[in-house]
Amino acid sequence: MVIDRMLCTLGYSVVPEWESVFQNTWNFLAPGGRYAIMDWYIPTPSLKTKLINRIAASDIHRRIWEPLEALAEDFQRTTFFRGQVFVVSGRKPL
Repeated sequence: MVIDRMLCTLGYSVVPEWESVFQNTWNFLAPGGRYAIMDWYIPTPSLKTKLINRIAASDIHRRIWEPLEALAEDFQRTTFFRGQVFVVSGRKPL
């Protein structure tokens, strides 16, 4: 199976083996296909991050965009909510 678009929203911060999941989905992506991720990232531990991580069973300290940035062409990153939510996208090389 080959897909030409992949979107993951608020997923990789809660998946324990997220790097393996990313690699597996990247492998299904057709050459020239686009991959997009939207998730949380707050690098500094605080009461807020502890609460988010506890309530959502997540880890919002992960730098989830880095595997996509390393593999994709036309990598783009946008942040919202004072940099705490990000959207990244990129295209798989032909």
